[in-house]
Amino acid sequence: MMSKTFSISLVLAALVGMTACSPSDDSTTQSAQEVTTLRFSHFWPATSTTNTEIFEYWAKKVEAESKGKIKIEIFPSATLSKPNATYDAVANGVVDIGSTLQGYTNGRFPLTQITELPGLSNSATQLNCMLHNLYDDGVIASEYEDTHVLFMMGTGPGGFHTVDKPIRTPDDLTGMRIRGPSAITGNIIDAAGGTPVGLPVTDLYTSLQRGVLDGISLPWDAMGSFKLTEITNIHTNIPFYSSPIVVTMNKDKYESLPDDLKKSHR
Repeated sequence: MMSKTFSISLVLAALVGMTACSPSDDSTTQSAQEVTTLRFSHFWPATSTTNTEIFEYWAKKVEAESKGKIKIEIFPSATLSKPNATYDAVANGVVDIGSTLQGYTNGRFPLTQITELPGLSNSATQLNCMLHNLYDDGVIASEYEDTHVLFMMGTGPGGFHTVDKPIRTPDDLTGMRIRGPSAITGNIIDAAGGTPVGLPVTDLYTSLQRGVLDGISLPWDAMGSFKLTEITNIHTNIPFYSSPIVVTMNKDKYESLPDDLKKSHR
């Protein structure tokens, strides 16, 4: 289950992102022609806390504050775009809004991915603040010029979760096939003598079940969301890495919105 700190911090991060402002028209009824429906693609399960308490909450807030002029239709579980293709799907207009981990498109966000390194953040709250400060100060903003960033958020530290072998020291990784979420984590696993395996989180359950993997590295919230605690028996709680997350919108779609619906996001 997602930790309380992670859940609350993501909600706070979402609130500083795109929230449509109230239109000048006092009418509360909108014709079908006035309603803009935006398709939002992400890979978290529909029942996950990230979807229900963050994305659905945020979508309802946008709809309420736009007085029904914007509706967000959410497509969870990678039904519209694969995790490693979601950012490009947004940039190319295949979907209107998307959320993914920057680490899923290695080399695309090199400055942002520095925040994955162990020791830079100890909680989701810290990583949220770090990402927004880096973006607002222009340090990483150039990496997202082909879309319109709505908000960013981050995970808490991810540890190791294995089927049956404890990991107490780096040497214990020798010969183990461990899934890492990005090239940075893969390099660390490799340096310790393990074999890094790159797989989307949606494939981890079956990969562990079939013996393709000996273990994985994930934060606890993701372990619960994807039911991976059902198939891993040993857990090593160390701050191995953290993952930045972006929620972004197709730039042309954003620019097509009336000014009263986007001016608070400039």
